[in-house]
Amino acid sequence: MLSDAPIYRLVHDDLSEFWHPVWFAEFAEHAARHGLGYVGEADLYGLRTEMLPEGVESEVWRLAGDDRIAFENYSDLLTARHFRQSVLRRGPEALPPTPDPARAQRLFWAVRPKAEPLEVGVLADAFAELDRRRPNAVSFAELRDALDADPRVLAEALIDGFRRERLIPHAGPLRAASDPGERPLASPLARWQAAQGPDLTSLAYQTVRMEEPAARLLITLLDGTRDRAAILAALHERTGLELTASDLDANLVELARLFLLEPPH
Repeated sequence: MLSDAPIYRLVHDDLSEFWHPVWFAEFAEHAARHGLGYVGEADLYGLRTEMLPEGVESEVWRLAGDDRIAFENYSDLLTARHFRQSVLRRGPEALPPTPDPARAQRLFWAVRPKAEPLEVGVLADAFAELDRRRPNAVSFAELRDALDADPRVLAEALIDGFRRERLIPHAGPLRAASDPGERPLASPLARWQAAQGPDLTSLAYQTVRMEEPAARLLITLLDGTRDRAAILAALHERTGLELTASDLDANLVELARLFLLEPPH
């Protein structure tokens, strides 16, 4: 039934917006008529092939005749997906579903905040090395040399780490502090958001949820003008908290690991 189909947001030719249930194949056909092709899902979870039961993916590709749009349509049915956030590009052709490992070699890589490590394999080794260098984003060449890994094997492992929500690829080095420094500086956006509510945007473009009001107040104080003594004094004045110097240091280190601190100017 059409009412059970995945739902996508479409736009009338007169630019008025509306919601209408359609199959993914209909959505892709509609986009193609406007010169647009399917790239993938904006939600990282939607790129994870393990959403399908083990051994099923190859059979779905066979049924789809290696047509990506048909494959996506079938996967919606098999995973009961009712909503997508699809990324489109100019040109009606859909891109290949499998990333080219060579492209991973052009990027810088970092550990996703609060990601769980893996135990064995090249990806586990890469995760451990990147975690050690957090919050820096490391170039592929530097990571390859550190691990003495085969370039293609490492590239495939990094893509797998991205799909498993362990690693974050970047076009270049991150402008994030690896050390809090003498006068810690949180990003202007994070300081503003901390004054508004619990959701902060890190310098690695990830959402960090900060539930504790005192922790958010601490972030608002990190404007690069205060040393640790001044931060402790201001925090005590506004909250009554008696935070020790070692506790403050531990919090600042964690904020750096969450990509919330900028390097000193």
